Amino acid sequence: MSKNLTVNDFNNGYLFRYRDFNTNTLKEIIDNELWHSSVRELNDPFESHFKMDDSFLLDKDEVLKAAYVFFGEKAKDKCIYDYFHNYEKLLRSVKKAYKSNSDMLENVFSKYLICCFSKQYSEPLMWSHYANGLRGLCIVYNKEKLNKTKILKGNMVDVLYDTTPYISKIKDIKTKVVNNEIWIDLDKSDCKKCAFSKHSRWGYEEEVRTIIHFSDLDSRLNTSGYAVTVGYDPIEAIIYGEKISKTNLKILDMICKNKGIKLFKASAKIKDFSVVVEEA
Repeated sequence: MSKNLTVNDFNNGYLFRYRDFNTNTLKEIIDNELWHSSVRELNDPFESHFKMDDSFLLDKDEVLKAAYVFFGEKAKDKCIYDYFHNYEKLLRSVKKAYKSNSDMLENVFSKYLICCFSKQYSEPLMWSHYANGLRGLCIVYNKEKLNKTKILKGNMVDVLYDTTPYISKIKDIKTKVVNNEIWIDLDKSDCKKCAFSKHSRWGYEEEVRTIIHFSDLDSRLNTSGYAVTVGYDPIEAIIYGEKISKTNLKILDMICKNKGIKLFKASAKIKDFSVVVEEA
């Protein structure tokens, strides 16, 4: 812990998790864990629902382009032949491929596990919704240290906010050849955006999330989520709400002293409806 850490330092290189005070939160602090919830366990009912635009099926040229995507370069000559000589056969094949790939991607994204952070540490609505009305706390993470954990590296993204749901298009799909089969390359395909796109009504959260998939984990996975152990002691401070109970504050203070974590206090500023954070 840096004893010289101040509130001003929070504006650069830190992420924040608002939490209620409970045994799960304490375990995350003590054991340096990050709980990644199944997308179906999150509070937004629209999380990670994959949808692929099917309007291309009405345009013959777009159907041909889709055939190149679904069937690969090796099938290009056959696709062109069917385009001119047996278009209905080509259309049926593309529709079938579209359906199977859409179902496959929906299944993939339904198995994503997500841990949510915020860029804000004094957002009143966040303190209300996620930290039990200033009775809970906000954990301050060093972003660089989080990124050193192998399973999280490269999997941290800013949430995109919009007024319309993200719908993937064929041009967003990139493929690769694996054992002579055509596979969708999720690392290069924009369709992955559905996992970090939300309605603009959530914009006040300024969310950053880490995203992992079931396949990255071992057989002990709990389908409701997974606790990722993070190295390098990424928790550098904890902000507790002014309404926290005396008993809970004593427990928190003991843990933080033992782990070298600096404490700050968040208080409601009545005159302008803001939350002020200061050293405890």
